[in-house]
Amino acid sequence: MAVVFPTGVKNFGLDLEDGISYPLAAHINDLRWEVAAIEEELGIDPAGASHDLVTRLNALDVLVAAKLSSAKTRRKTIWLVSPDSTTPPDGGEYVTATNIIIPSMLFDPTIEEKVHFCFDVDVEMAVASAMYFQISYYLTSNGSGAETVKFRIFYNSPAASAGVLSTAGTEITGIDDVSARVIDKRYTLSITLPGGSVSAGDLVCCSLSRDITDDDYAHDVGVINISLQYTTAVEV
Repeated sequence: MAVVFPTGVKNFGLDLEDGISYPLAAHINDLRWEVAAIEEELGIDPAGASHDLVTRLNALDVLVAAKLSSAKTRRKTIWLVSPDSTTPPDGGEYVTATNIIIPSMLFDPTIEEKVHFCFDVDVEMAVASAMYFQISYYLTSNGSGAETVKFRIFYNSPAASAGVLSTAGTEITGIDDVSARVIDKRYTLSITLPGGSVSAGDLVCCSLSRDITDDDYAHDVGVINISLQYTTAVEV
């Protein structure tokens, strides 16, 4: 008869009885073939250094569960940034004490100046438990009073294939209290991207500007870079 394992479980029929049943060669051969199939499936020394195979599999389950539950924070810096053709921010630079130049974009406090950028969504980002834009910036004058800096981002996410580029953008904002902040320091502002709003393969296109209607810091803000940070427990 044909070997059943590993695609099924062998049914050997009724047990033989002493003095009644007459054993045939097929009874022994069926057992031999099924045992051989099990050995071939498991391979040599499947328990490895463990006491037995069950112990080894249980240990592996524990390791996998720990790996999957261990959240990892990753960051993707967005380099491709294009100033708006009609209201671009001025190009700026921060010069350190050792004359290292840090390029930046200076956002005006009274004119809504914009930059635009896009990024692709990979598998890790699509299943992230938290995702947000992180804007690195500096002040051009010390904060005072109850001043705040507010940035806003409009984004849309045409699908990976045949996505509609003209999809209406969604607005998200972030605000920082800069009343006690000073020049010569780098600060970061985080703006959360709602969960489930993007999918793997999407091309997410955004525009960034200061929200001058709700931003009362009366000086330029220098933006150094924009990155996307996300937390995921998935290995790809």
